[in-house]
Amino acid sequence: MTRTRVRSALLALATLMAVQFVAGEAAAQRDLPPQKGGMTYELGMPPVYKGRSGFELGVYRPQTASELYGFYNLGVSKDLGSPVVGIAALRLEGYLGVSSQAFDGGGRALFEIPSFHFGVGVDYNGTDAVFDALYALDLPVHRGGLFGRGTTLAIRWLPSRDQTFSVGVNVPLWGRNIGATRPKKDHVRLDSRDPQRLTAEQSQIEGELALTLDELRERAGWLTSLTQPFAEHGGADPQEAMAPAVAELTTHIDSTDARFPRGHTLPEEIRVFHETLDRAFTIAGGRGADLGAEISLEARAVLMDEVLIPYNYLMGQRKKNDSLVGMVAIAQSDFAGWVLTQLELERPQERRVFFVFQTLCDIVEEQRRVLR
Repeated sequence: MTRTRVRSALLALATLMAVQFVAGEAAAQRDLPPQKGGMTYELGMPPVYKGRSGFELGVYRPQTASELYGFYNLGVSKDLGSPVVGIAALRLEGYLGVSSQAFDGGGRALFEIPSFHFGVGVDYNGTDAVFDALYALDLPVHRGGLFGRGTTLAIRWLPSRDQTFSVGVNVPLWGRNIGATRPKKDHVRLDSRDPQRLTAEQSQIEGELALTLDELRERAGWLTSLTQPFAEHGGADPQEAMAPAVAELTTHIDSTDARFPRGHTLPEEIRVFHETLDRAFTIAGGRGADLGAEISLEARAVLMDEVLIPYNYLMGQRKKNDSLVGMVAIAQSDFAGWVLTQLELERPQERRVFFVFQTLCDIVEEQRRVLR
C-alpha cells in the first residue's frame, strides 16, 4: 500500500512537472516572434462585460477651502454592440474613501465611448446626498497601458461640484491578453551608426572605373523610375498631370543604342545594371572578368542578406532614423572580411574593390530616399 502511494505521488509529481514544462515551453514559444519559431495564437474576443478597479486622489474646492480626498472604486461596464468596435458602453461603479478625514462614498453611472477613452454621466455622493454631472477620461497613455496590462490614467471632473477634480489609476479585472495584443511601440528605431568610409582619392578611383560607377548610378536611377514611377502628380485632370512623366518614361524605353539594342525596357535595364556592376568589380580587382563576376555575386548576396531583406522586412512600419546606414555598416564589415580572407589581392586592389561595394551601398540608400 505504501509503495503504491509513493508511486502514485511520484507519478503525479512527474505529471505536474511535465505539464509545467510544456506550458512554459508553449508560453515561451508564444512570446517569440514568428521568424524565431514563435506561434501565432488566437487573441479571442474582448469580453462584453468588463470589470475595473482603481484608486484616485482628488481635490474638492468649495468656496471656503480646498479639501483633499482619496477613493477606491470598483465597477463594471457592458458594451453596446461589438466589443471590438468599442463605440458605446454603459458603466456602473461605486467608490469609498475619505474626504477631509471623514468617511465618504457614492456611486456613478456613465455612458462611455471606449474607443475614444471618454465618458459622461452622473455622480451621486452619498455623504452629501447630491447628484452632479461627471466627465471622465481613461487614457492608456501608451501601448499596453500606463503600467502595463491595460492600466489607464483616470481623470474625473465634476464642474458643478465646485470644480471637483481627481486623478488616479484604473486596472482591468479580467479579460484575455489585456495590454498585450500589440507591440509596446508603434515604430522601429533603425541603427544610425556611420560606417567607415573610403574616399575616391584614397582608393585611386579614376578613369574607366570612375565612369563605370557613374553609369551604375544612372542605371539604378532608371530601375527605380521603371519599377515604381512617381504617380502623385497633382492637377484637375489626372491624365494631363501624368503626361510629362509618362512621356519621359516612354521616350527612354523606346530609345536604343549599342548596349540597349532592344530598348531601355526594365529587363534590359536590369541586365545592363548587373553587367555594369560586374565590370566595375573586374576593373577594381584587376584580375579578369571571372574574378570580377565572383566578387559581384558575393557583393549582391551580402547586400541582399544584410540590407535589402532586413529593411524590407520592416515594410509598413513607421521608422525613426529611417536610413540604411546601420545595415550598410554590417554589410560592409561582412564584405570586407570576405575580401580579406577569400581573395588574394594587393592592398590597392582591395581598397578599390571595397570602394565599389561602398558605392553600391550609397546608390541603394540614394534610391531609398528617392522612393520615399
